[in-house]
Amino acid sequence: EIATQDATFVLSYSVIMLNTDLHNPQVRRRMSLDDYMRNLRNVNSGQDFDPEYLRAIYDAIRKREIVMPEEHEGQLGFNYLWKELIHRTEAAGPLIICDVSLYDKDMFITTWKPIVTAISYAFTSAPDDMTLQKAITGFHQCALLSANCQLYDVFDYIIMTLAKMTGLLGQGYSNETANNPVVNVNDIDVTISDLSIQFGRNYKGQLAAVVLFAIANEYGNVLKDGWKFILEIIKNLFVNSLLPSSMSQVEDFLEGTTTIPLKPKSLPIRDERTRGNSSLLFYLLENAGILESSRSEPTKEEIECTMCTVDCVAACRLEELFADIRLLQQESLEYLMRALKFIADGNSPSDSLNSRNSVSQELSNQNLQGNAPSKPYDPAAVFFLELMINVTLQNRDRVQSLWPILFEHIADILKDSTNHSILLVERTVVALLRLSIRLTHKEEMVSDVLRSFELLRALPTDIIHSVGEQMMAGVYNLIKADSSYIRGQASWETLFGLLRANSTHPQASKYSFDTLVLINESENVNSDNFNESVELLTEFASAAGILVEREGSPEKNAKTYLSTTQADILERAQKSVELLYQLYTEIPRLLSVSQTPMGEVWSTYWLPILTGLSQQCYNSCREVRQTAMTYLQRALLNPDLASYNLTEWVVIFDVVLFPLLDQLLEPEIFNRDPVGMDETRMRASALLCKIFLHYLNRLVEWRGLITLWLQILDVMERYMAIGDNDSLSEAIPESLKNMLLVMSTSGVLQRETNEKQEEPTNANMIAMKRELWNVTWEKINKFLPSLQQEFSVLH
Repeated sequence: EIATQDATFVLSYSVIMLNTDLHNPQVRRRMSLDDYMRNLRNVNSGQDFDPEYLRAIYDAIRKREIVMPEEHEGQLGFNYLWKELIHRTEAAGPLIICDVSLYDKDMFITTWKPIVTAISYAFTSAPDDMTLQKAITGFHQCALLSANCQLYDVFDYIIMTLAKMTGLLGQGYSNETANNPVVNVNDIDVTISDLSIQFGRNYKGQLAAVVLFAIANEYGNVLKDGWKFILEIIKNLFVNSLLPSSMSQVEDFLEGTTTIPLKPKSLPIRDERTRGNSSLLFYLLENAGILESSRSEPTKEEIECTMCTVDCVAACRLEELFADIRLLQQESLEYLMRALKFIADGNSPSDSLNSRNSVSQELSNQNLQGNAPSKPYDPAAVFFLELMINVTLQNRDRVQSLWPILFEHIADILKDSTNHSILLVERTVVALLRLSIRLTHKEEMVSDVLRSFELLRALPTDIIHSVGEQMMAGVYNLIKADSSYIRGQASWETLFGLLRANSTHPQASKYSFDTLVLINESENVNSDNFNESVELLTEFASAAGILVEREGSPEKNAKTYLSTTQADILERAQKSVELLYQLYTEIPRLLSVSQTPMGEVWSTYWLPILTGLSQQCYNSCREVRQTAMTYLQRALLNPDLASYNLTEWVVIFDVVLFPLLDQLLEPEIFNRDPVGMDETRMRASALLCKIFLHYLNRLVEWRGLITLWLQILDVMERYMAIGDNDSLSEAIPESLKNMLLVMSTSGVLQRETNEKQEEPTNANMIAMKRELWNVTWEKINKFLPSLQQEFSVLH
C-alpha cells in the first residue's frame, strides 16, 4: 500500500503530527479524519493512500496516545510499561474468566503473603505518588478481603506491617518528656520531642499511620492481636504529648476532670550515702530517664516537622477509634481489653525490634530496682488504666466478660502497691470506685464490687494515707449513689474499716465523716453495722480532744484561733455527739426489724451509745464535753430505758455514770482544761443525783439499792474532798441535801417505821429502810457532819 520510501517517511511524520494534534491540550481545534486524509493526498507516488488504511491509523491514535520514552512517567508511563511487559511475555494458555466468588477466599489464603509483601515493597520504594496511591489502595483491598473472609491472622499481619512502616513502634523514644520544650504555634502549645521531629520528617511513615488507623476504624471487629501494635503507637504518641487533649483527660472525684501528668510531682533525691558512687548512679539514672537532661531550643525546621506530626495525628482520627467501642463484637472487645492490659503492664509487641537495647535496658532496670522502693512513675500505665475503665464503662451490658481482665489488672497494682508509684495507685483506687458506682445497680456484679472494698482495705497504712482523700471522696459518692447492695456484717466491717483508716487524715476525714453521716441519716443503720457506726462516731468525737491536747492550752483553742482544718475537726466532733444521740433515738425502730434476742438488746444497742456519750463528757475539748453532757442526760432520761428489766438498765450507774465521775477526778483529765473541768464536774455530779432520783421508785424494788446509794455517797465525799473549787464545795452539799429530802418525802429514807401498820410481806422493805437510814448518816457524818442537823430542821 506504500509505494515508495519517501511515502513511508511522510506517512510516519503524519502519524507524529496527528498524535500531537489529537492529544495536546493546547490544541483547541482537533484534526478530523477528512483533514488527515486531505493532508496526505498524492504523496504516495502521486497517488492517495487507501482510505480504510488511513481510517485505521486515525482511529488507533485517537483512542490511544503514543508515549515517547522520555515521557514514561505517571499513569501513561505505567500503562506503556504494562503493555510492553505483556508484549514481551510468552503466549499464555486459554483464559477462563470466573465471575463468581466461590474460590476467592481460597485464592486469597494461598496468595495473601506474597501480595502483602509486594505491596509493602512497592510502598517503601515507590518513586512517585502514583505508585504510593496504588500501594495504599492495595492495603485497603487486602484489608477488605481479610475482613470479609474473616482471616484474622491476615488482618493482624497487615496491621503489624503498617505499624512497622510508621516508625512509631519500639522503645526508641523515652517516656521521660519533662525536658521537651513547648512552643506556641497559632495559639496552640506544641511539645517538641525527638519523636515529633523524626516522624514529621518521615512522609511515608505518616502515610502508613493514616492508612493504619483508617483500616482500624473501618474494620475494628476483625482486629485481634493487631490491637497491641496500635496501642503501642498510641502509647508513644501519648508520652510525647501528641494525642488530642481529650484522650489525656480523666475523671477525678476532687477536681472533676483533670489531665494525666507526664511526670511525677518530684524527682528522686540523691542520698548522701551514694556520693561515693555518684558517677555510676548518675549513668544508671540517666539511662532510665530519671535524671533531667538539657535540651536546646527547637529550630524552625524542628517546629515545622512537629507541626506535620500534629497534622498527621489529627488525620488519623484517634478519638473515633474509641468513641464507638461499644459497637465492637464480643471477641474483638475482649482482645482489646487484653491488649490494653498487656501494654499497661509495660510489655511491648515490638520487643524483638529492639533486641539490641534489651540487655542494657535490663541491666539498668536491675540496678535501679536494687535500692529503689518502688517503680518509677509511668504515665502510660495510668493512661491505659483509664482507657480500660472507659472501655468497660462503655460496655456495661457486657461487663461480666470484661471485668475479670480489668479486675486482675487492678488487683495486681493494689496488691503490690508499695512497688508502684503513688500516683498510679491513686488512679487505680479512683478507677475501681468509679466502676463500682456505675455497676452497683447490676445484681450480678454486687459480689465483685464488695470484693473491691476488700482490696482497698488491704492496702498498707501509708498507702491509704497517701491516697486517702481520693479514696474517701469516691466512697462517699458510692454510698450516695446506692448503699442498698452492702449486705452482711462482713461487708459493713470492711467499709467501716476504710472509714476508720481515714478518720484522722487531714483531708480525707471530711469525706469519711460525710459518708458516716450519709449512712446514719439515710436509715442505712441496721444490726450489721450499728456497733461499727457507734464506734466510729465516738472516734470522730474523740479527735477534737486529741487536737486540743496537741495544740496546747485550751484557752487558745477557740475557733477563731484555729485553722480551717482544726475548726472542721471540732465541728465534726460535735456533730458526732449529736449523731450518737440521734442513733440512740432510732433504737426502737431498729429493734422492730431486728432479730436480736431480747437478752442481748440492752448490751447490743443501748449500752454502747450511753458509754460512748459518757466518754465524751471528759473530752479535752470543752464544746464537745458540754454537748455530750446534754445528750447523755437526755439519753438517760429516755422513757424507753426503764421499760427493760431492772437488772439490765441499772448498770448505767456502774458502766456509765461512775466511770465518768471517776475520770473527771483524774488529775491528768483535769489539767487538760482546769477552768472548764470544774463546770463539767458540777454537771456530772448533778446528773448522777438527777438520774438516781428519776429512777428512785424503780430502785426501791432492787436489792442493791443500799450498795448503789453508798457508792453515790462515796462519790460525793471524794468530790467534796477535792477542795479546788468553792462552787463545787457548795454544790455538792446542796445536791446531797436535795436528794435526802426527795428520798424522805417519797418514804424511802425514814428514821422509824410503824411496824404494826406494815404488812408482814413488807418486812424486808422495813429492814431495808432502817438499814438505809443508818448507813446514810453514818457515811455522811464523816464528811458533812452538820448536814444531819440541817436535814432534821428542814424535815
